Amino acid sequence: MIKNNLKEATREFRGWSVYRLAQKLDLPHQTVYSWVWNKTQPSGENVLKICRLLNCKYEDIYPVFKEHSTLCR
Repeated sequence: MIKNNLKEATREFRGWSVYRLAQKLDLPHQTVYSWVWNKTQPSGENVLKICRLLNCKYEDIYPVFKEHSTLCR
């Protein structure tokens, strides 16, 4: 499972709580918290929704891809 920075990104880019993000996504807060705790992963569609809501990049949520992005160039 890939570790995410969803909680940190939510605070940094919007100043929201995870609960508020769940409301904006129209999802149960338990679902979003399971992503934060890395128990489950959001679908690709939900990751795109999160990026749009937070106005951030995929790499801001999943820093492992930022760290290794130079390997893909």
